[in-house]
Amino acid sequence: MRDHSIEDPNKRLLLEQLRLQVNRVDALERKIIQLEHEQREQQQQQQQQQQQQQEQHRNQSRVQSADFLASTVPNGHFSAIGRGITESKLSQEALLFQAQHDPLTTLFNRAMFNQTVAHAIARSDRYLSSEIALLVINLDGFNVINDSYGYANGDEVLKITATRLRSCQRKSDEIFRLGGDEFAWLIEGRAPLCVERLAQRIIDVIGLPTTLAGSKDKDRTDDIVVHIGCSIGIATYPFSTVGDVEQLTLFQQAAAAMQSVKRNGRNSYGRFEVLLSDGVAVG
Repeated sequence: MRDHSIEDPNKRLLLEQLRLQVNRVDALERKIIQLEHEQREQQQQQQQQQQQQQEQHRNQSRVQSADFLASTVPNGHFSAIGRGITESKLSQEALLFQAQHDPLTTLFNRAMFNQTVAHAIARSDRYLSSEIALLVINLDGFNVINDSYGYANGDEVLKITATRLRSCQRKSDEIFRLGGDEFAWLIEGRAPLCVERLAQRIIDVIGLPTTLAGSKDKDRTDDIVVHIGCSIGIATYPFSTVGDVEQLTLFQQAAAAMQSVKRNGRNSYGRFEVLLSDGVAVG
């Protein structure tokens, strides 16, 4: 039996209309794709133009700067300007180093000591678990070296002392020369647990024989071997509650403990709160 469904005029019309609609959709899709492509190309061209304009502006600025420098710097000495900027920066760094360090030993100086201790106390007040220990170190017998062998050898002893102190230093420790033959050592963190071991180590290292240059003649040099010691006073923060010591600063407590050690035999260490509780004079 023959199928006459396709020959139905209504169906043929519907099919034709569907084909037309599909063709229109395809045409629209191609048009959209083309428009999107053209839009992307236009955006890329605009970006390239903007980049070219920015580059031209930078080049013009460079030319203007070069022209200005050429008109103001004699003989086009541009390298001198670069050297001047570098030298200025180096000069500032050198001035800062001089302001913060002792010129003889290159340890931190008294000004840095005051600033560092103040900041450490502020951190301890903010973080209650943080403790501070301060060691004030004074050389024993240093004046004898100055008087017997001259100030040059005295300076050499101070420099050797600084080197020996550094050999005991940990990353978190700070060392200062306060002036003369007095030094300070600041510890932050769980300071009281290790401070006495550190103090004894410093005493042992400072007590090593020190060789100084002696008199010279044509044939030989008579070196001098000297022995010095040190007295160390220790104070911790937050302050001990033993006695009425609130009027004393951390440094004053450590210095008082150091003076007490000197009066009671030298070449040793003492903690301020221990000396106070034992009735030892620390003033």
